[in-house]
Amino acid sequence: MRQTLPCFILATLLLGCAHPQIVPLIGEDPEIYELLGKSPDDDPRLSPLGAARRLHQALIQQDAEVAWTLLAETTQRALDERAAAIGVSGRELLDASTLPGSGGTVHKVRYEVIFFGPDLSDLRLAAPLAADADEAVVEAVASTGQVLPRTFIRTRDGWKLHLLEF
Repeated sequence: MRQTLPCFILATLLLGCAHPQIVPLIGEDPEIYELLGKSPDDDPRLSPLGAARRLHQALIQQDAEVAWTLLAETTQRALDERAAAIGVSGRELLDASTLPGSGGTVHKVRYEVIFFGPDLSDLRLAAPLAADADEAVVEAVASTGQVLPRTFIRTRDGWKLHLLEF
């Protein structure tokens, strides 16, 4: 009796609580979604909200390569123009988490804060997205409740952040 009680408790816990769920990773191939019977809602190629989430994740992880691909050409050019002041490219600014200041100085920044505001708690679409829309507004909601609208545009490669001032 003494040895069967722990076995019984363990078996009850394993059988009663075990409900493993397989979820696709962000950016997973379409075949994986099909196999799992899921829709790729967060795919940056198909959803502005997915692009915003993936961009924020890449910025937090300091993955400049992925983050750069999720910026619209207009945003990349704007970063390049800011970077020209110190003789580097916008991609190098993003990679080093810096922005040029006055007098040739360089300041360390957090691009996830610049692009999405401080203490991000939620990302949501400002309005329902029409199937043929080429532009969408994603709202970055801070933990304080402050809402920062960000425009994403559809390109041939997917949805990208369109931001000209930082």
